[in-house]
Amino acid sequence: MRQIDEQFLETPFFGVRQITWHLRNDGHLVNEKRIRRLMRLMGLMPIY
Repeated sequence: MRQIDEQFLETPFFGVRQITWHLRNDGHLVNEKRIRRLMRLMGLMPIY
């Protein structure tokens, strides 16, 4: 959750897919369902 928050503060226009892609490139095993659930829990909504 901390890394999702750090990335979201840096790029608030990233949605679930982009944050998932970014975390996978950092070497984390995540899928979109988990990121979607955590972002909803944290109250994060991307700027479109």
